[in-house]
Amino acid sequence: MVPVQDMVVPPAFLLGVGAGTTSNKAMNTDPTRANLALPPCVGYGRRWCRMRRMARAQHHRVCPVWVGYLLASPIRTLFQDPQKILAPYVSSGMRVLDVGPAMGFFTLPLARLVGPPGRVICVDVQEKMLSALMRRARRANLADRIEARVCDADSLRVTGLALTIDFVLAFAVVHEVGNATRFFGEIQSVLTPRGRVLFAEPRGHVSERAFQESLAVAKQNGLHKTESLKIARSHAAILERA
Repeated sequence: MVPVQDMVVPPAFLLGVGAGTTSNKAMNTDPTRANLALPPCVGYGRRWCRMRRMARAQHHRVCPVWVGYLLASPIRTLFQDPQKILAPYVSSGMRVLDVGPAMGFFTLPLARLVGPPGRVICVDVQEKMLSALMRRARRANLADRIEARVCDADSLRVTGLALTIDFVLAFAVVHEVGNATRFFGEIQSVLTPRGRVLFAEPRGHVSERAFQESLAVAKQNGLHKTESLKIARSHAAILERA
């Protein structure tokens, strides 16, 4: 049997799953009935169809580890190119917080952008995801500029980072957290003055209305929208610390 990590599969966001791996108490849709907008099984084979059905029936409170392999698939770059998405906002020497990175689809490109003087701090509730991320980082010779931290469902555990982070990536994670107010409050607390957040949510899970509601919560916590972004299959915006 071919290991999941060695399979070539369609981009992970076609599954309708987010890149983040925090608790999903506040998900907008029932994952067993969500419209995942998946392509037909024809052409992908039985294993892909089986994984497709598993995604529809997923009841885990966090993104399961096997989905992490899908999220890190290089095929995903055809639709969501990390370099193009991140390069306008991340430069050498910056300190970046990557929330819910899974196995590091965005983390490794972030590490390349910040360079040797910079730092990428990853927080995730799943230690196995972080372990896989660090294995990938070591293979790419980027581990020396990446720090992995285990958080929990109720807090990002970033109190020691107050006013030290230049940029935060929150990609497809906010819809999975239980308390958006606390989430954005913690993010605001770690940002430097004029620090920025790239906030994105998957269209397969999150409606435009729900995204706007999250933006309103962010604003209440001192994070103001400064720019709308066009990212495939996503609602996205840049937020800035007031």
